[in-house]
Amino acid sequence: FDLSFFNKEWLTVIKIQPENLTDKRQVMLALAYLELNQLEEAQILNKHLESEELTIKLDQSYFKRGISFLKEKKIEEAKKNLALIQEEEKKSVLQIHINHASIMIDFIHLYQKNEDKENQLLWEQRLKKLGDEEKGDEEKKK
Repeated sequence: FDLSFFNKEWLTVIKIQPENLTDKRQVMLALAYLELNQLEEAQILNKHLESEELTIKLDQSYFKRGISFLKEKKIEEAKKNLALIQEEEKKSVLQIHINHASIMIDFIHLYQKNEDKENQLLWEQRLKKLGDEEKGDEEKKK
């Protein structure tokens, strides 16, 4: 298990039964689920483990997934991810992005209706860049 984890062989790691693992290894198992973008499985483990490290990583993952949904114009899906975030600051930032994305999508629809391709494209590009400043901030922290 440990060797597979440290070699980042996530699919091998998640084949292990969690009830046979210590709490520390269950956290490692949940981290493997996060690496595979299986957030629900990691959340189930964390519900029992109550790991601060996992909670932070889950919040980051829900935030990133929320931003991805916004870029796909899926506001309701982004709101579902918002509800799963524990940390208030991250939650409020995602809420701001949801509000901005809603405005951008309204502009995109307006310009689609008016057949104004140039402005439609402009707003679609802005929507695609939504949240990019957070990526830059995360890179600086690493």
